[in-house]
Amino acid sequence: MPLQTFILSVLLSAVFASFVSAGSLVRFRTVLGDTIVELYDIEKPITTSNFLAYVRSDRYTNMFSHRLISDFVIQGGGFRVSNRGTSSNSVESVPSLPTITNEFSKGPLYRNLYGTLSMAKLGGDPNSASSQWFLSFGDNSANLDTQNGGFTVFGRVVSDTNVFNRLNTFTTSRRATNVIVNAQGAFSELPQITYPINQAQGLTAEQLFTNLLYIEISELPTIVLPLPNPRSASLTFVTVLGLTHRFEASSFPIGPWQILSDLMGTGGALMVPDPEGIGTNRFYRLLLPPSLPRPL
Repeated sequence: MPLQTFILSVLLSAVFASFVSAGSLVRFRTVLGDTIVELYDIEKPITTSNFLAYVRSDRYTNMFSHRLISDFVIQGGGFRVSNRGTSSNSVESVPSLPTITNEFSKGPLYRNLYGTLSMAKLGGDPNSASSQWFLSFGDNSANLDTQNGGFTVFGRVVSDTNVFNRLNTFTTSRRATNVIVNAQGAFSELPQITYPINQAQGLTAEQLFTNLLYIEISELPTIVLPLPNPRSASLTFVTVLGLTHRFEASSFPIGPWQILSDLMGTGGALMVPDPEGIGTNRFYRLLLPPSLPRPL
């Protein structure tokens, strides 16, 4: 292996280690846009594995948010729609896996702050988390960190916070869009995308189903190390959809660093040329936008 390629491989492994170990990436997709969340696989392994099991087994398919309280949380994972888009559609519970051990006090004590992902539980039972999750719209640590053994934080919003903030625009005020309605029972704080403000009586069942805030959760592929090309001054790497990537180069391991590319990831492969890379040892680093700081 040429010396230049060897140095590239060693350096890139070191640069990527901190990001890859930070956790899996999942995308929350709604009609209001996409939000990407980083999971804490290492710090909260039981909770993260449980959540990914629901995602990977398609248990969250056609899931919708059944509870949204502005400036508090958006909650989902409890209900989905069967036969969606047909005249026989109906609400059903998300099929549950066994409940899990509460990890709030295991490992780092992460607080329930803005953008954090946590598991919901039954009252009075710290180890009752199953399929339901919630994202916090603000600092909920004074409440959620202290009750029922604490609610385990196992992820946090990476991007796009602008989209995430749009989810916090739902209100109980009767208006044309982004309304919270009382559909009774578990749906007393049900978000609706649109609302017929001129309708004298409540929503029809058809309107409720049509305007649910559906949330599609998918796991993004893991980051793959860039591949040096020994025959040309370039590297190829697979970008992560929805994240900004800045690729930099230097002739010295501590810089100064030269920006070679700065782009939004598409999920596809990209070749980045380095005009100064031929005939010299070069060091490269890929900078991804950091997630919000761990909520300690």
